[in-house]
Amino acid sequence: MGDEASLLYHYTSAEGLLAILSSRTVWATDILYLNDSAEFSYAVGLLNSILKEQFNLSELSSPFTMMLEWWPQIKSFPSVYVMAFSAEADQLGQWRGYCPPTGGFSIGFDKERLRTYAKSRGFELERCIYTSKEHTELLSGLAKEIYEVLGGRSFLAALEENREEVLSKYGDLHRQLTKLAPRIKHPLFSEEKEWRLITTGHQVNQIKVRYRASRSLIVPYVEVGPVDQYWISQIVVGPCPHIELSRQSVERFARATLGKDIEVIASNIPYRNW
Repeated sequence: MGDEASLLYHYTSAEGLLAILSSRTVWATDILYLNDSAEFSYAVGLLNSILKEQFNLSELSSPFTMMLEWWPQIKSFPSVYVMAFSAEADQLGQWRGYCPPTGGFSIGFDKERLRTYAKSRGFELERCIYTSKEHTELLSGLAKEIYEVLGGRSFLAALEENREEVLSKYGDLHRQLTKLAPRIKHPLFSEEKEWRLITTGHQVNQIKVRYRASRSLIVPYVEVGPVDQYWISQIVVGPCPHIELSRQSVERFARATLGKDIEVIASNIPYRNW
């Protein structure tokens, strides 16, 4: 279903599909308000491990501890906004994880148009990585820079010696981490083949932050768009009780809102009320 090399799929509910096509916008949500918010702690834990291994640190109470302890604190992170996509058009785990049990949709976006948009607006379109080897490759450079900034001193000792320089370099390292962390996923999620449209608080100063209600929270997000008719190439109707009726209505709705015919196809996965 679709070309993985050219399309990326966003899984959503019926309400999400209606909103995206009607408003011609999609939403990038503050990552701390998603189920994936724990990824920051996961990334910091990996960074700790790399520092210990590469620089022979046997205890977390090393000269680097004070610096690293600042990072897992939620309040220390600038806002990071993400919109998730998958290279998989019709994947059972995605239907279960991101759509209601009564049915959902995956919207196939043109990858190159997303990439062009990202580049023009300060976003980045990045593939998530899942293997230990890739994690180490991604974080090793940052670990080395931390070592060079502190030069074997404790964070507090480095501050006392040259506070302005250390805080300036710390800010740069902090920004690097906020760019890398959203790409780092636990290996157990590798079947998702996730890509992310990412922007950080450093990049959204000119973008209006909006708020929406979830079941228990007020959730910050930023709008991405406008989505023109060429962004969306395909819609997959997920497993549901009346899949052909749903396919036909989505086809008609897409034509009415986008002004062109969109390929709308039915999932190959049998419906079960999960």
